[in-house]
Amino acid sequence: EGKLTEHAAKEGRLNVNNITAAHYRALQTSEGVIDSSSSYIVGPFAQVRLLANQLGASRGPLGYYIHCNKVDAMPDLVFSVDGTKYTIPGRDLIVASANGYCSIGLDDNFSKNEWILGDVFMRVFYTVFNYADKTVSLAKAK
Repeated sequence: EGKLTEHAAKEGRLNVNNITAAHYRALQTSEGVIDSSSSYIVGPFAQVRLLANQLGASRGPLGYYIHCNKVDAMPDLVFSVDGTKYTIPGRDLIVASANGYCSIGLDDNFSKNEWILGDVFMRVFYTVFNYADKTVSLAKAK
């Protein structure tokens, strides 16, 4: 849906200028990797914890969860890549539900400043990897 926007990908990494959700702002420039072998959006532990809090989620033994009756009130998650905003509606972050709790496709790692944009991102944005030109192009998926 819409036009593909091309981004330079140095060694497979994108320039993520900003990440926002409600009152959360990761203002420092980060590296991002779009990875189809990762199910979730994964980022630095401290940043993901703050982000999850803004989404209304809590950390459980198997990841981040929210009461399913609060999903409709979840804010959008916005990644800015080279100044282009890519918005994931809060509802689209949900990956599973059981017993009134919904699992959010968000996880943390021990990197200093790298985000992995996995399947949760890729199901919202059509992604084209061009290895010859060292670019990644994105467009809203249908």
